[in-house]
Amino acid sequence: MSNTSTGKSFIKMRERAGLSRKEAATALGITVNGLYFWESNRSFPKPELWDDLITLYDFDRSELITLAGGKDSPRVRRYLAKQQGQSDRRGRRIYVRKKTEVKPQPGSRTHASTNQEPEQSDLLHRLADIERRVAKLQDSVEIVERMEELLHAWKRFMSVLTAS
Repeated sequence: MSNTSTGKSFIKMRERAGLSRKEAATALGITVNGLYFWESNRSFPKPELWDDLITLYDFDRSELITLAGGKDSPRVRRYLAKQQGQSDRRGRRIYVRKKTEVKPQPGSRTHASTNQEPEQSDLLHRLADIERRVAKLQDSVEIVERMEELLHAWKRFMSVLTAS
């Protein structure tokens, strides 16, 4: 699929689900601008949001995999490995967050767009933001660890080279 059809596909899926941009962004815990960027092909959703996106828009996972570049795409391979609970290429275990579902209390006032009390909605958005930040930090730690491995290999290479 071409880039233009990717954004149009996101728009069609959102409209088919009967959601406005604001409603969809709120439900996914992202900004309206972030959703606009997906729909205008400026960015693509992070794999951490794919399950939420599939559930919210009610479409098949294979459609999203096709939009993401197919099964050969690195981000799709990483996503599928997380879904199967497999370890990543460096042998570390990938932990998959389970989606938590908040049900409104009977008799309580509910928020119009999310059927949650405003306080719960705010807390869920903050929790989602914290989880995204932790995921970024974990990625950064993995990069540093990989750089240390490469530096160690480089030192061994240089020591062998200078010894001969």
